[in-house]
Amino acid sequence: MNKFFKNIVSVNISLFMLFHLSLIKADELLLLNWDEYLADSVIEAFEAETGHTIKVVIFDSDNKRDEILSSSAGNQFDLVMIDSVSAQLFGKNNVLHSSNIEQLNILEKIDPRWRESCGNFGVPYAWGTVGIAYRSDKIETPPSSWSELIVPSTGLKGHVGMLLDQVDTFIPALKLQGDSINTENIEELKNAYIKLLNQKESLLTYEYPISYQEKMGNDSELYMALAYSGDQYVLNGDDEDGPWRYIVPKEGTSAWVDCLSIVESSLNKPAAKQFLSFINRPEVAAENASEIWFATANLNAIKFIDEELVSDESIFPPQQLIDSSEQYQILSNKNISQRSRIIGRLNK
Repeated sequence: MNKFFKNIVSVNISLFMLFHLSLIKADELLLLNWDEYLADSVIEAFEAETGHTIKVVIFDSDNKRDEILSSSAGNQFDLVMIDSVSAQLFGKNNVLHSSNIEQLNILEKIDPRWRESCGNFGVPYAWGTVGIAYRSDKIETPPSSWSELIVPSTGLKGHVGMLLDQVDTFIPALKLQGDSINTENIEELKNAYIKLLNQKESLLTYEYPISYQEKMGNDSELYMALAYSGDQYVLNGDDEDGPWRYIVPKEGTSAWVDCLSIVESSLNKPAAKQFLSFINRPEVAAENASEIWFATANLNAIKFIDEELVSDESIFPPQQLIDSSEQYQILSNKNISQRSRIIGRLNK
């Protein structure tokens, strides 16, 4: 896989605020996306067929994406990659466009398991799990429990990465306690906080592992991290035999769905809808998934996907694991505030 897309513009939030709307062409779609999450070939094919162009601005955490969408900077985007819960929340707050997906004849192509995930504010794009990414050349015995991330062995102290997210940060601790990732119970969150606070002294970084790896390169001391299925392949870069591996701990995890949504303020909605339809053609969705190596939500695309990808259980996990994984739910404002306070304390 290529590390950088031809049309990607990577900026931080402060620099993005300087990006003037007048610089954007009428036929140019601006997409807010995760790094390495849209295939070069798909961008090029869409541009060649339609005459529209796509530029991508990178975010590396849900919180950063939400900050952009909640600010005036968010008005400059046409499309955004967003998790299913946030899609519904931002949609109800009129930040995302109600796309009438049924009219685009897309929903019938989506796996029934994920059809309702984005509400009417986007198209399910990809799905997967949260687990542990680790370096097989540094860790001889693969981890099997969240406890190995929360209380790493002596040799791993200073080599562990976590994320700062209102839900995903809590998954390892809550699952160890036998609690739901969506818990509204304050005592359960406090107990999880104690575990996460004790873990802090063993951590190398709270930065998203892909961002950290790209920044540090060969000098990276990151050996294990909280990650999303598929991250291991990005971490390995062009080295197909690279050391990074991925596992879902025995205590269980969550099943996530990412949505591709149109921003309500977009001045290019017809072109944005055209892109949603294009990327959900089965052959195109299959090419995109095979190049980026992720589980597409497009059921009709499966027959066109590389067999090696379909048989990769870290990407397409067994049905039993899917059934035992928790779906994300919309949390109460009180719950979000409590989680945000905990994240703030961990980040000090």
